[in-house]
Amino acid sequence: MTQGSGDSGKPTGQPEKSNGDNQWAIDWPDIQQRIINAERDLYTVELLVVANGPQESVGLHAQQALENILKGWLSDTGTGYLNRHDLGELIGLVRDVAGERETPAGEGLAWLTSYGVACRYEGARVRMDDPADLYQVLESIIGAIKERISELTGVAELPRYER
Repeated sequence: MTQGSGDSGKPTGQPEKSNGDNQWAIDWPDIQQRIINAERDLYTVELLVVANGPQESVGLHAQQALENILKGWLSDTGTGYLNRHDLGELIGLVRDVAGERETPAGEGLAWLTSYGVACRYEGARVRMDDPADLYQVLESIIGAIKERISELTGVAELPRYER
């Protein structure tokens, strides 16, 4: 992460945590790692889709990508998510935070939770309609959430997964 000055004159690479008079502590290292993890899993989904890889693996990495970006967002709002992996629950936690209702949170992808469990067991076969479409939707949602994290933290340049 580079430290510099973005267009706004604010330093990049460090959060400026303030929401008016409402300040809360954030876990910046967790946010950084969650963003990187989400990007890595999104990249894995892309590779699997292009290679016509196993749909169970596409679903697992899609689930992990959404789980990680949601957890990064929750960390940014100071909301705990201890040992939660259910996407519906994580989305609900985000929506319970004041002011966090506008950014897409992946409500339509909560069904991916089953991939986080079912495909880990031998013989489990889970099918999806269109893995390429799933990738496009997931990429859009993760991009929107990253923009929101950037707004909340005041960090213009969020960390990236280095390919």
